[in-house]
Amino acid sequence: MDNWQDKTEWKDLWLLTPEQVPLLSGMTDKGRLGFAIQLKFMEVYGRFPSSCKDVSMDIIQYLAQQLGLSGDLFSSWDYRVAQGGSSLARPDNPNIFPGCHH
Repeated sequence: MDNWQDKTEWKDLWLLTPEQVPLLSGMTDKGRLGFAIQLKFMEVYGRFPSSCKDVSMDIIQYLAQQLGLSGDLFSSWDYRVAQGGSSLARPDNPNIFPGCHH
């Protein structure tokens, strides 16, 4: 994760907005967390993560907390790198990050 000047600023960047939360409905817990990670990563960096190592555990835990989930869901996923410009951030793909261990 980048070194943020201010923890409040960091949390503001990774806060799910009221408009984003409904996008996560109808998914499994793993799917919700994976989609939230990719959604916010895209918003902050302008791209999807190319590796599970691109996303710090602090961010994962913060997003999971907002969803009422455990950040430990992330460690059981098998990460697949998006190739050819395609995105894995789809509601029908609950295995966005399988097998990625922080």
